[in-house]
Amino acid sequence: MMGKNDVAGLYFSISEMSDSFSVMDAVKKIDHSALYEHTSSHMGSVYRGRIESVFDAYKAWFIYMYEEGKHAILTATIVHGDKQDKEIDFTPKVTNLRLNEAKTPNMDFDIVGRFSVYVMGDEDTDDIDNQLLSIDQELNGLTQVSKGEYELRGKFSHVTAYIEQVYAKLATSFDHFAIDLKYYTHSPKIDYHSERSQKKMGITTKASITTSPMTVNYMEVINQVLSKVDNSAVEAAMDDIATTYRGNQAAVFDVIKAYYLHSYKEEQYNAFVGTIRNSNTDQMNQKLLRVNQSAIEDIDFDVIARFSLFPLGIDQYHDVIQQARDEGKNRGLVIQDLDIYGTNLSGSVQDVMDFFEDVYELTATHTDQFAIEIIVKATSWMNHTTMDLSHD
Repeated sequence: MMGKNDVAGLYFSISEMSDSFSVMDAVKKIDHSALYEHTSSHMGSVYRGRIESVFDAYKAWFIYMYEEGKHAILTATIVHGDKQDKEIDFTPKVTNLRLNEAKTPNMDFDIVGRFSVYVMGDEDTDDIDNQLLSIDQELNGLTQVSKGEYELRGKFSHVTAYIEQVYAKLATSFDHFAIDLKYYTHSPKIDYHSERSQKKMGITTKASITTSPMTVNYMEVINQVLSKVDNSAVEAAMDDIATTYRGNQAAVFDVIKAYYLHSYKEEQYNAFVGTIRNSNTDQMNQKLLRVNQSAIEDIDFDVIARFSLFPLGIDQYHDVIQQARDEGKNRGLVIQDLDIYGTNLSGSVQDVMDFFEDVYELTATHTDQFAIEIIVKATSWMNHTTMDLSHD
C-alpha cells in the first residue's frame, strides 16, 4: 500500500498513426479534479498530484483515444521526489482519487512497451532489477533488455497496474527517481532489416528511436525513411517497438538526425521519440563516421522539442541538468523549464539536434552513466490543425 504522501509528476505525450486527432477529443472527457495541477500544450501534458490520481488520469486518456486496429504510442516520464513537490501541500481536493476509473469504457487491449528506471543521486541500485522482476505480474511477458531497462507485453490493465507497483516499490527505497515509459498499441513488425547488422568497433552510444507519422500509411512512410538512412557506421536492429542504433557517438547522432530529417513532411504531424544512453569515452575519428551529413545538411525546418536529462551515480545531478539548460538558453532554444520533468525547446531542427549532442558531451564530462530522453515535433502541422487544449 502506498503512503498518504506519495505524490508524482507525470509528463506524457500520445501520438496516433491515423488521419484524425482523437487524442484531443479524449482530453475533454477526463475528470482532472483530483489532481493538484494539470497543463497541456502541443508538446504534451503534465500532471502533478497523488500517485493514484495521476495514474488514473493518464490511463483514462489512453483508453478514451484507443481504437481497435489503430497504431498509437504513449510516451511518459513519471517523476518521484521533484524538489518543487517537497514545498507543496498535495492534500487532495476530493476523497476519491480515481475519479475516472468508473467512468471510462470497460475495455482492455494488448500493448507492448518498454520502461526504464533512473535513480538520481549516489544511490546503491544494484538490486533494482531483481526487485522489479520479483513483483507479482499478470503479463504475457516481462523481460530485462539491459540494466534498468525492461520490455513489457500484456493487457493494458495489467501493464499499468504493474507500473504502479513498480513506482510504489521504488518510492519505499529512493528519494528521487524517474520511470520512462513507452506504450504501443497494434504494433506490427516492420519489414526492414530486422536482423542485427554487422558489429562495429568503438561502441560508446546507444539510441532507441521511434517515429509516428500521423497517417494510416505510416508503415510505408517509415520504410521509405529507413531506406534513405545510411547505417553503415553503426549497428542497427529493429523490432516491433523501436529502431536501435549502437556505435560511436558521432555515428549514432548522425544516423538518428538523418532518420528524423528524412521523415519530415510539411503539414504532417510526426513525433520523433528517442532514448540516448552513454557507454564510455569516445576515441574514434568522428568526421569519418558522419556518413549521412552531406545528404541532410540542407534540410531544415522549425520544431518544438523536449529533453529530459538523467545523470546517474552522482549527487550533483541537478547542477548538470541546469548547465545543459543554461547552454540551451544561451543559444535561444529553451522556452520553458519543467524541473526534472524536462525542458521545452523551440528552434530549427538542425540547431535542436546539434544541441542534443552537445548535451550528451557535456554530461559525459560529469558521469559515465546517463540517459537523455527526447521528443521532437515539427511545427508546420500546428498551423493546419485546430487543437483545443483547454480543460473543464
